Amino acid sequence: MPQESIMPQVVVANVQTGTACAALTGLAAAAAAAALAHRDDLGKSPSTCRVLLLLLKLTSSSSITDMSTCQDVNPTQVAADILCEFLEVAVHMILYVRQLYPLGIFEKRRKYNVPVQMSCHPEVNKYIEDTLHCIRPLLEQNAVEQFVVAIVNKENKPVERFVFEISPPNVASHSLDEMLAGLERALRAFLLKISVADSILEENPADCSFTIFVHTLENAIASTEVVQMQKSFPLVQADEEEIAMSSARMVPLKTMSSAIFKMQMYVEESSTKT
Repeated sequence: MPQESIMPQVVVANVQTGTACAALTGLAAAAAAAALAHRDDLGKSPSTCRVLLLLLKLTSSSSITDMSTCQDVNPTQVAADILCEFLEVAVHMILYVRQLYPLGIFEKRRKYNVPVQMSCHPEVNKYIEDTLHCIRPLLEQNAVEQFVVAIVNKENKPVERFVFEISPPNVASHSLDEMLAGLERALRAFLLKISVADSILEENPADCSFTIFVHTLENAIASTEVVQMQKSFPLVQADEEEIAMSSARMVPLKTMSSAIFKMQMYVEESSTKT
């Protein structure tokens, strides 16, 4: 369920909630229009597309086979890898379904045995990649409470928020087979829900862009400082205005509980989008 009391703090967490919120500013929708002129070049270069699609190999079928032979599997690292891979695809799907960018910059791929749409715009993809790279240490520590893709209007006010609430499993498992059992099917169901979200949400105003918010535990941000310095991609403190959304309705989409993590996805939609 949404946490109404979460305040936009990063370095110093809100004392009452013990929660911090990091905001990563998204790109303006108009910026992606330039990608249309380069779409053919992006599509023709295998090496470029391999980088732009940001396909994480750690949870591919071949990698899972290799991992199953390991004697010591770290459940939190496996969970972080899978979550980063899933959240990457989910962000791309949200941008496509909610039409924040020209449809021509997206290419059809397959993930979790279902068709997905992935951006081929280098700046959009780099932003998503850098975001996930910075929060991966937090995911390993089970320190991320919410991963939020906020769609904002031209005044930078949120009109829609896709919220992924993440929590550890009730009972941890150290067996790789147990951790991965049914996981692909569950994540596929999340992507299918995103793909039809357009039919249950109101149309967004023109010239929207997006922002990613990461709600973390109180003392979690310090662990990302080294990663941020390496990537030159700092987490910045979110202002209350950036996360506040008045008169919002909640649209539940999907929940799951596995031996590796629990996740709930819902949309908060402003009643005053225009």
